[in-house]
Amino acid sequence: MFYLQLPFVLGLLLGCVADNFAPNPVHLLPGAQTLKRQEAEDWFTGRPSSATLNWYPCYHGISISNYFCARLEVPYDYTRPKPGDIFKLAILKVPARTDVPYLGSLFLTWIDGHAIDFTQAVAELIYQQGVFAGYDIISWDPRGSGHTTPVLKCFVDDAAKSAYADFLGGSGFIPYGGFSGLFPPTEKNIRENIVTVAATYKKLNDGCVQYSSNLLPYMGTADNAKDLHTIVSLLQTGNKKKSMIFYGGTTAIGLTYAAMYPTEFDQILLYGAVNSEELFTSGLNSPSAIRDGEKALRAFFDSCSASSECTIGTTFELCNPGCYFWKPTANAVKARYEALKAKYYNTPWKSASPNPNCGDCTMTYNDIAHIISIGLDIPAGGFNMALHVSRALLEIETGNAISGGSIEYLKTNFGAGKGFEPYSRILPCLDAQSTIRDVDELEVHMKLMNRTSSQNGFLIASKEVQCSTWPKGIKLKNPYTSDFKAKIKGQMVFVSNTADAEQSLEKSVFPHSFTLIACYYSHLLIIRAYSAKKIASRFSNSRVITVNELGVCFPHLL
Repeated sequence: MFYLQLPFVLGLLLGCVADNFAPNPVHLLPGAQTLKRQEAEDWFTGRPSSATLNWYPCYHGISISNYFCARLEVPYDYTRPKPGDIFKLAILKVPARTDVPYLGSLFLTWIDGHAIDFTQAVAELIYQQGVFAGYDIISWDPRGSGHTTPVLKCFVDDAAKSAYADFLGGSGFIPYGGFSGLFPPTEKNIRENIVTVAATYKKLNDGCVQYSSNLLPYMGTADNAKDLHTIVSLLQTGNKKKSMIFYGGTTAIGLTYAAMYPTEFDQILLYGAVNSEELFTSGLNSPSAIRDGEKALRAFFDSCSASSECTIGTTFELCNPGCYFWKPTANAVKARYEALKAKYYNTPWKSASPNPNCGDCTMTYNDIAHIISIGLDIPAGGFNMALHVSRALLEIETGNAISGGSIEYLKTNFGAGKGFEPYSRILPCLDAQSTIRDVDELEVHMKLMNRTSSQNGFLIASKEVQCSTWPKGIKLKNPYTSDFKAKIKGQMVFVSNTADAEQSLEKSVFPHSFTLIACYYSHLLIIRAYSAKKIASRFSNSRVITVNELGVCFPHLL
């Protein structure tokens, strides 16, 4: 999984990116561009906890004097609670604005388990504007993550954790499938790559078991869904709305919550939905992980050719819809891309002019594939990642990483090892009920990718190696074993804001239980006519909405 770096998110939202290249993801509060990021303050350590929601003032808002925090005690095991075996969930409430009618509670998550840090920083800038203004914003850090205690520990100390992340991002580590002219995919290199990467990931897995074996059996997605249900129940919202937003990996929590408590929500919005059903049954170890990566790349070629051409000096606002790497046909865009990658198969790319943040911004063949995969496949909220990818490719082609440009943005914030979080790495391994287990199976898996993938699929499927070394004896006590066919009371929105306009819909579940509203985040992305037909043929009661800014989907539900 890949993650948006919180410091950059804040900088972007507060107008700290050069105006010439601002992605314009959201409408900000008046004067927000002049704000500076508030230093993070720990409002949870040492604070009293209880089995009820006892709110106390915390954090300082922009227009709201205080937010409210609580530490909620929940059992490790809901089926067999034991005294002392409790998680103390860190929960944040940003009160609804008082100048609009009160609507209810909006539960907000973030990609990597640090939901509270994200929410306290941006709630008033984004989630209390427009249709969201009448909601209390409720956020919590899932078990083992963020401010919730006990926290997952996988290293002896923070220095060891940082050293491991640095190694993953360093030149001495070749990622899964990271072949190039310097390390071609021969039989010997394929096996060496599998063994080396598996051994590296095994160190993380073994560390998590060494320091957190008592927590791991109770940290599954189903456990988090039960915690959400506990929070919802204690809020006693009555007839007011219960709305929820999930991003990336946390969409598994949202989908599982909907399956377990199908009448306990009004709306759920999922940005870049995870295939939860496949996650729980096969551990995402099927060839679909490869296909997803390649589909996103093909969708990029399609949408780029269907857009208009933008020059290197064109701002994001004026390149709408547009593509910096434009050619008149999808095949021509693909050929341009393949030619660019081939040029650096043996020799790293370097910026001819130094960049203020990344110097010569050296990128190997695999680094180029890595940032492109990230840009096309992560669920990026309101951030136009596909447009960044098109401009990054043009910067590589023209030879310069421009100041405030896309190479700087992608390399600085999403380079290998950036945003490393053990929690997000091991959660899929805990949830998966079956995984690839040995070198021979992984070799078959990699050879399949070598035949079918242009490297995009490698990066999406790398979690298979992580889970292949997961200790067999560490399993969830209460995994989710049911299906996703419950009759749902509320409505669900699947937002496809990766480069693949249809991917989130293919991950969707509950096909006959609700009004499906498919929201496409569209800036570079062009919605093709057959997309709507494909949706209509699968879902009997559906609508397709194209949106250009964060939060526009919700008015169609309210």
